[in-house]
Amino acid sequence: MNPRISPNNTPFADASARDVSGSAGTLKGALAHAAGAEQEELTMRAAHLRQLVADVAAPLKPGTDALCRVAVDVCGVDCAAVLVGRGEGRGALHTTNPTAAAMEDLQITVGEGPCVDAWETRGPVLTPDLDEPQLADRWPGFAPLARGAGVRAVFTFPLQVGAVRLGTLSLYRHQPGGLGQDETRDALLLTAIALDQLLALSEEARVPDGHEFGVVGEDSLKVYQATGMVAAQLGVGVEEAFARLRGRAFSKGLPLSEVAAQVLDGAVVFTAGGDGGDAPPSADERDEDE
Repeated sequence: MNPRISPNNTPFADASARDVSGSAGTLKGALAHAAGAEQEELTMRAAHLRQLVADVAAPLKPGTDALCRVAVDVCGVDCAAVLVGRGEGRGALHTTNPTAAAMEDLQITVGEGPCVDAWETRGPVLTPDLDEPQLADRWPGFAPLARGAGVRAVFTFPLQVGAVRLGTLSLYRHQPGGLGQDETRDALLLTAIALDQLLALSEEARVPDGHEFGVVGEDSLKVYQATGMVAAQLGVGVEEAFARLRGRAFSKGLPLSEVAAQVLDGAVVFTAGGDGGDAPPSADERDEDE
């Protein structure tokens, strides 16, 4: 069995396996193609999960803390973790218990595992049984040590907007077995919530109460579109472009979404030697100054 494909024959699992644009993109597509009643049901479920996360969240605590705990409850798993970044800068933003923390650290150390694959392939990696023989070759460092720690199933979802990768959400279970249809649905909805939380944290601001979780929000799409423009301006990859966009926001003390809007409006243009500067005046503006 391919560890990237859920054993559950559900529309969500099938979409997750086919769509490599990331879990948030998969969710948006699922909502867009759902029938009216089904779309309404998904929207209501997303709102319910958002409220659960808000109810669990302690004041001034990162939203991913509450999100991981909700994921454990609604997805029928034993522990969960959100991992952010890549390479030397990669690290767990939150884990629900020492087992989840150890699994995240193990994958960083050995450089393999479902988190690594979900990051690199940009698609969910759903592994219902770590005893599957082919996993010994696929993850020779991770699989036996994870089993030794009592982990038998892992389900990892990438957190990204378009081509911009932010991290992964991983769900761990002590017994083998795949996610059910409802559990897969909730995991996908929670990845979209986690994505918006990470974008909000990158702005060093809490998500407004009125923000609609469950689908990629307008601000998230602005950031994605602006990242593409910065990548074109600098001739670099989207991840470097995203880092430059965040650097501009940090240096100016502005929300990431506001800097993205400035890029989309043409008010800010990135050049190789700077962190983004005001666009040069147009010919009409120069004439007015003269």
